[in-house]
Amino acid sequence: MLPESLPLPLYEGPVQKAFWFVEGAFVRELFNMLYLSYGRRDWNFIEKGLGLLFQRMDSGRQASMPEAVSRFLEMVFDPAAIPSDISFYASSLGISTNYLSRLVKNATGRSVGAWVDSSRLSRAKRLLKDTDMQIIDVAASVGLEDQSYFSRFFRRHAGLTPREFRKLMQG
Repeated sequence: MLPESLPLPLYEGPVQKAFWFVEGAFVRELFNMLYLSYGRRDWNFIEKGLGLLFQRMDSGRQASMPEAVSRFLEMVFDPAAIPSDISFYASSLGISTNYLSRLVKNATGRSVGAWVDSSRLSRAKRLLKDTDMQIIDVAASVGLEDQSYFSRFFRRHAGLTPREFRKLMQG
C-alpha cells in the first residue's frame, strides 16, 4: 500500500516508446490510469497497474498474468485494430465473456470495458490531434458509429467534446 503523503508525480517524456506496443498506447493509458487512480486513492489498481508495468519491463521474470489477459491487452491496444466489445475478444481468445471479465478484473483491477474505453479514448485523441479527419470518421475509427454517442463518450472521459479537444490541441 502506498503512503497518502506522496505528491502527485508529473510525468514528462516519451518513456513509453520502449515498451509493449507500437506507439506505446497501452503504457500511455496505463500511466494516465495510474495518475487518476492515485488522485482517487485507488491503491488496489495502483498496485496491479504497477505490477503490469514491471512485468512487461522485466521480460526474464516468470509471467504472473494469465496469457489470456496479456493477449486481450495486446488486441485492445493494437493500433491496427478497431476496439470492439467483450464478446469479440472472448471469442478470439476461445473463452467465455464471463471468464474473460473475471480474468481481466482479477489481473488488472479494471474491467474489460474500462480497457476498451481507454483504448478508444487514446486512439480518438491521437486522431483528433494529428489528423484532419472529420469527427464522424474518428468515431468510426474507434468503433463508435454514432457521432452523438461518440461525443458524449469523449466528453465523459476527456472532459471536453471532440471539437473542443481538437481546437485546444491545434491552438
